[in-house]
Amino acid sequence: ASAAEISSGGPQRVRFAPSPTGSLHVGGARTALYNWLIAKRTGGTFILRVEDTDKKRSTKESEDAMLEDLRWLSLAWDEGPYAEGPFGPYRQSEREHLYKELGEKLLAAGKAYRCFCTEAELEAQREAQEAAGEQPQYPNTWRDADEAEVARKVEAGQPFTVRFKVPKGAKVKIDDVVRGEAEWDA
Repeated sequence: ASAAEISSGGPQRVRFAPSPTGSLHVGGARTALYNWLIAKRTGGTFILRVEDTDKKRSTKESEDAMLEDLRWLSLAWDEGPYAEGPFGPYRQSEREHLYKELGEKLLAAGKAYRCFCTEAELEAQREAQEAAGEQPQYPNTWRDADEAEVARKVEAGQPFTVRFKVPKGAKVKIDDVVRGEAEWDA
């Protein structure tokens, strides 16, 4: 929503989605504060959604500390952990079944594809792009892959990531309340 829409519109649903991989930092606190202020100004809802899907780095201790920091800042959330609402659960790890179901729908509709790139392959691609002075960007390796090859990999149980099949040449354009208009290549 734009600043004008927030000022003149009705109640806004806004969220803060921290990753519990360490302490709450100033930038995260600022984002939480802005969203909390928008919710309060518009009579809306401030939602806390914990992004705990990084299983290697997310910890319960970090989540608890972050929640305590938000309470210390008096940024009470209307929906989220320990304040359940109609759109829970509010920890991403508890929503995995929903995302798998939606991913299958996107795949069936041709709006997504399976990517079988490993973390090591993706890291090597990033490093090569950076070494060439390029902005790191996923090169759509599996976007238009042979369907029979994809089926073989799925049948073999090879791990994959579901990626959006964004139209080639598409641009993303947003109107950010804090930073203004921004646009980039999808």
